[in-house]
Amino acid sequence: MLRGARANSRPTASRSAPIVLGLLAFLCAALLVPATSVAAVLHFGSPLRAHASLSTDDLSYRGIDTQVGNRVVHTSHFGADTALWNAGDRAPAAGDIAKVSLEGCAKAAKSGPRPLTQIHFQTLAPQAAGAVKVMLTSSAFDIPVCGQHGASAATVTTYKPYGLCIDRGDFVGFNDEGGFVEGFYRSGVPYEVIAHAHGTLNSFIAPDATGNGALLSPSVVAPAEGFVANRRRELTLRATLTTGGDSIPGCRHGIPR
Repeated sequence: MLRGARANSRPTASRSAPIVLGLLAFLCAALLVPATSVAAVLHFGSPLRAHASLSTDDLSYRGIDTQVGNRVVHTSHFGADTALWNAGDRAPAAGDIAKVSLEGCAKAAKSGPRPLTQIHFQTLAPQAAGAVKVMLTSSAFDIPVCGQHGASAATVTTYKPYGLCIDRGDFVGFNDEGGFVEGFYRSGVPYEVIAHAHGTLNSFIAPDATGNGALLSPSVVAPAEGFVANRRRELTLRATLTTGGDSIPGCRHGIPR
């Protein structure tokens, strides 16, 4: 019996060798996989603790004065395409933006037409000299109108864009189309999505200049358009980022540059 036991032990050992080697190879491969491949759900952006008591009318542009009949009308900025993003809120990893929580609403002019409620979200990649490049823009969503159906500066609306890929270090921005209407929305619709806070809110305003591929540069400045850094302001936007296996396949490694 002892001889039989020893004889049988050799084939068993030879079969185990490939298994052990296979396990070692698997472990080595696992160690080589980048950390970003690990699935995770992360949040970044505004903590949404302060109400959105400021609007896009309160951006720090000098504005322009226009003679209208016998009076001078001050326009804070042009009612053109607008991009907003928090300078200190960058994506902690590559993936896709699965959800955006936005606090605030669109303010309607007194006795005026309904404000434009169509908005978008964008991913913005840092460039040289403080500029950002618009990488992707979401499909259109609607922001609630202040005072309608209980909407206010404290209202938080959740949006679920699809395919809004982002790379590590990029920003998520708010984008609107201005909504200019003469006599009612000369500076565009006041979107109440800004709060008093520590930090800096960047903005860029120009007609047809905030779409995919656009460069939003601090070198573009004018009294009523271009780039402005708005001190002690915050875009009331919080993003939910999915990474690795939790993100859609095309976004697992961010956006090809």
